Amino acid sequence: MTLTGGILVIVGVFLPWITATASAGTFSASGKDANEWAFLILGGFATVRGLSMAKPGLFRFQLGTPLIGGVILAVLVALRWNDLQKALEDFRSVPGVTASVGIGFWAVIAGTVLVLLGGVLAMQRRRM
Repeated sequence: MTLTGGILVIVGVFLPWITATASAGTFSASGKDANEWAFLILGGFATVRGLSMAKPGLFRFQLGTPLIGGVILAVLVALRWNDLQKALEDFRSVPGVTASVGIGFWAVIAGTVLVLLGGVLAMQRRRM
């Protein structure tokens, strides 16, 4: 789960986070356009940590738990959600413009949930 979540977060940064459509055309912006480096870094850590959990004999990486990274991702997602809602309101206030949250941000949310679930499962496995 952690591996898949990390990959989803990384891919989501490069996909559209917001899309606005008007008669003149369509505009979209990705997390990369907004310099969301924290998501790339945390997604990278989650991916590497997920690899080390899936193949511990082949790949060793013991830096932190995915749960901590998942919580940080969740906080960042909540902050960015508020920013995106403000941007959506701004776009929608213009007559003839429709705007929506893009697939990239939904991928980041799904990836964050998977990283959190992977972190919880990893913690339970350690206690056994």
